[in-house]
Amino acid sequence: MEKLLTTVEVAELLGTTPGSLRNARARGLAPRAIRLKGLGLRWRQSDVEAWVAEQAAAAEAR
Repeated sequence: MEKLLTTVEVAELLGTTPGSLRNARARGLAPRAIRLKGLGLRWRQSDVEAWVAEQAAAAEAR
């Protein structure tokens, strides 16, 4: 099973705060999360890594 990351873990990986991550998610500017009943939001590590790669590619294309 793939590791599921918490909000704090994703924020640390992205170099931001949990609050900023929540704000970015609300605006559609963060990796896709899944909501698990009783556990809240979690991120698949592969989704976060793919999102970072997409962001880097888009930045390089500018």
